[in-house]
This record gives sequence, structure tokens and C-alpha cells, in this order.
Amino acid sequence: MDTAESHFNFDQARGRLDELQRALDQSSELSPEQSVKLLTERAAAYAKAPDRVVLASEQMELLTFQLAGERYAIESRLVLEVMQSPAMTDVPGTPPLLCGVTNLRGEILAVMDLGQLLGSPHGAKECPWVLVLGTDRPDLGMVAEHVNEVTAVRTDAVLPLARASPDISRNWIRGVTADGIIVLEGQTVLQDSRLNINLSEK
Repeated sequence: MDTAESHFNFDQARGRLDELQRALDQSSELSPEQSVKLLTERAAAYAKAPDRVVLASEQMELLTFQLAGERYAIESRLVLEVMQSPAMTDVPGTPPLLCGVTNLRGEILAVMDLGQLLGSPHGAKECPWVLVLGTDRPDLGMVAEHVNEVTAVRTDAVLPLARASPDISRNWIRGVTADGIIVLEGQTVLQDSRLNINLSEK
């Protein structure tokens, strides 16, 4: 073989042999117990999988809240605002799930008790909080008994709901977390025709 075409690096090979020899010399100075411990530690270090960075597409940010005694969550990107104890006005002749309307900076916002559509026959009792839901603009308000926190969860950590009452709008439910928080399908909720109440005719 033409040595001019050889890509073998003799200097690098000698360096590796020297490193190996030094490692062997060091191991010969250890007791059998120390050698086993060292080899075990090295094997564990080599076997450890590197931490994988969770991509943004693999997780979602949720706002958690309580309604009708249950813990729920909805994607925070769909919560435009959180209002505490806003002034409410009743609207006669509307479905029971409409708690009333409130004034949101000059705009009339319908506020719903979605607990009735999530399997609670009595709906929510005392709801001092209103979540303003929408994408580009406020679409509706949703009452809540408590607003807890914003948290990020992996999408694969939201598991399918095993069973639910027939009264629950199942297409509203994305799944449930390991600690029992029911995650709503926010876009489906916003597009539900039952929540489209024409207040101009009232």
C-alpha cells in the first residue's frame, strides 16, 4: 500500500496506547474491591442516557382552576384575561348555563357556567372568578370557583379519560393528568354551538 495514501495516524495510536497503559497501571494499584467499584461506576456512567430536551411541540401550558368541585385545566393561550368578582347582569329568558353578562371594557361578554355541561347537575355554586376565553378576541366568559396556577405539562402526560358520566360533553375533554386534573379541549369548547347565545335579541 502506498504510504502517501495511508490515513492511519501512528501518533494518535501511540497516544491511545499510552493512555491505556496508564489506566492499566493505575488499576493494578487498586484492591479487587476498589477495581470492581471503579468498573461499576464507569459502567453506570456510560449506561446513563443523556437528558433529552423537551421540545415546545411536546408540551403545553395550562391554566388550572376549580369548578363544581372538580379540578380542570385549559390551555393558557386561550385565556385572554382573568376577572375577579366582576359586576354581573341577569338576562331573562336565556338558558340556565348563562350566568349573566358583564361589561368588558365597553363590550358585553356572556358569562357561562360550564359545570352543567361537564357533568355537574347543580352547576357551580359560588364563582367569584371569570376566565375570559378566546383567540383573537374575547368570545365568552367561564365562571370558576378558584383559579390556581399556570403550569407546563408534557402532551403525552395527558391520558385519555377512562370513563365519564353520559351527561359530560366528552368531546370537550382532552384527557386527565396523573394527579387528576381534567384537561379541556379549549378550541372545541369555544366552537360549541350551545354557547353561542345571541344577546341582541334579548
